[in-house]
Amino acid sequence: MVDITRLIVGAYLIAIAAVVGIFGVVEALYYASTDAYPYSPIWDVINYFTGLGCVLGVTFAFIRKRAVDAGAGDAVTWPRLAASVLFYGMAAVALLYLWNWFNHLNGAYNPVAAEVVGLSWKPTDVAFPIIAAALGIGMLQGRATDGIGAGRR
Repeated sequence: MVDITRLIVGAYLIAIAAVVGIFGVVEALYYASTDAYPYSPIWDVINYFTGLGCVLGVTFAFIRKRAVDAGAGDAVTWPRLAASVLFYGMAAVALLYLWNWFNHLNGAYNPVAAEVVGLSWKPTDVAFPIIAAALGIGMLQGRATDGIGAGRR
């Protein structure tokens, strides 16, 4: 059961990473932005799946980090470094993504200028696919969740 969950979540992270990464580039080829509609409405659908990807990514990256840290003692090893980078990277991207998304969902909330919000989506759209795909590929290979299922090296 645990291996099936790992595989499903890993495949989901890879799929949503591909969607966000590809659509982030392709959107510029067909969508003409205006001040009233600066982004394609397709993002309104993708955002829900990306939000789930952020939650799953942070959760499974934390499980991996906890499992690797438990076995590493004080030593700095490659698996420990990789687990930390994936966890903290995914956590940072998730925080920025969720702030952007909640800001988008609540039109009355304007903590910063619209240009700043628009610009802050770009780092998220670049970093999320990279980190989510790396975590998902590792999960499919059995190493990204050493604490969930049988990890291969």
